[in-house]
Parts: sequence; structure tokens; C-alpha cells
Amino acid sequence: MPRSVNTVASRARRKKVLKLAKGNYGSRGNVWTVAKNTVEKGLQYAYRDRRTKKRNFRALWIQRINAGVREYGLSYSTFMGKVHAGNLNLSRKVLADLALNNPEAFKAVVEQVKDLTPQKAADTKLVGAGLVVTAAPRSAKPVKEAGPKQVKAPKAEKPAAPKAEKPATPKVAKAAAPIVEEPIPVAPEVEEAPVSSDGDNLKLIEGIGPAIEKILNGSGITTWAQLADKSADELRAILEQAGSRYTMHKPDTWPKQAELAAAGKFDELKAWQDELDGGKE
Repeated sequence: MPRSVNTVASRARRKKVLKLAKGNYGSRGNVWTVAKNTVEKGLQYAYRDRRTKKRNFRALWIQRINAGVREYGLSYSTFMGKVHAGNLNLSRKVLADLALNNPEAFKAVVEQVKDLTPQKAADTKLVGAGLVVTAAPRSAKPVKEAGPKQVKAPKAEKPAAPKAEKPATPKVAKAAAPIVEEPIPVAPEVEEAPVSSDGDNLKLIEGIGPAIEKILNGSGITTWAQLADKSADELRAILEQAGSRYTMHKPDTWPKQAELAAAGKFDELKAWQDELDGGKE
């Protein structure tokens, strides 16, 4: 028995793919196995870009409308709000075309909607130079008429079956476990450096924080005047005694800042601190 092959249909399938791949370079346009992948990928891109095209055109229309209304002191969002307030049946595509190809008609639309607000009547008739636009009422959803309500007949209640009572089981009281009170551990008290009641706020000096203020108070420096009398080397030695973590601070400007604070020159101190970087020049 002769072998039966469907040559006509298979050849037609290949010719259809090669026709779609026409124009591609080399084997992408004349070899079926390669052209098939090329055509499938191209159709995927076409499906995606049919939607991207709509997005790109909408962005272009918005840019053209925005550029057109800027000449009249409006922004795109303000202008579109006024267009919606007047119920104008003009799409962005039409408005962008007027702004690009017919500036006089676009100016007439802008001048007519410039004074509109959402509170004004929706049936405003807009008349421009050779352009008459009548606002159409927005379509309202039909309201269903309320008909007589159908009252359903109450269902007959079935008599409840009597529940079988379970025999009560005597409860046995459990013995309460004795409560053992454990002593609460108390954290050891840390001795803080004494702070004089008449001391100044040393944190006003840029570069001094709460921790360094306690260290200086423990060394007997509680006022701006006492800090101004110290040299930068003395302050550096105090910080080195407090620990290696404080050696990174640079107290070169602290005495001069304290001198300005003690003299009440806070404006001059603030202006100088704006030029400092963490208390450093």
C-alpha cells in the first residue's frame, strides 16, 4: 500500500511562515526552522507594542496640550479639570491636534473654559472664534423603579429534638502548686559624674554630646567659662583618660566656642558653628 503524506498542507504552513519572515537577513528569511523562531518572536513584540503605542501617543498628546496651555497661564492638570467641569466632549487627541495645527481654535477653547469651575452649571454654552462647543449632559445610569416587594412565606419551624442529658462527672479539685518567689536581680548602680546645679549646658558647644559633657563635668568643668580657660591639649588629655573611643574627637575649637557662649555672643557663635564640621574647622 503506498505511503500517504499531506505534502500540500505542510508546504502551505511553511510558505505562510516564510511569507511573514520576508525581508529578514540570511537564513532568518529563507530557512523555515530559523524563520519560525523569528516570526514567533516578532509576533510577541507586535502584541506588546500595540499596547505601548497607545501609551506613547497619550503621553505625546499630554505634552502638546501642556505646551499649548502654558502660553495662557494654565497647567495641563488645571486645564483638563476645567474641560471636565464644562463637560466638553473633546478628547486629548482632538485638543492636541488643535493646539498643534489650529492655534486659534485652541485659544478659543482655552478662553471659554478659563473661568469655569466644577461648581458652575454643566450646560454652559461655549462660543469661540468660529467654534461652537455645547456641553452634553453626562449620561446617567437608569434608575430602577422600586416595585412591590415580595414577602416570602415564613418557613415552618421543625420541632427541636430533645437532647440527651449526659451524666455529670464529678470534678476533682487539683492541688495548687506552691508559688516560689524568686529574688529579682538588681542591676548594680553606676556612679555618675557629679553635675553642679549652677552649671551651663555644655552641649551647646558643637562637638560636645551628652557623654562628653559627663566626662567634662567629672573633671570639674561645668560652665562655659571653665571650658574657655582650658587649652585644647588639656581637653585632649581628659578625653584620652576617658577611653580610646573619645580620642577621635577634636577639641581645638571648644575653648573659643565656650568663650563666645560665656560672653553671650550667641549670634556670632551660631554663625561660626555653621562653618564648622562637627566642631572642626
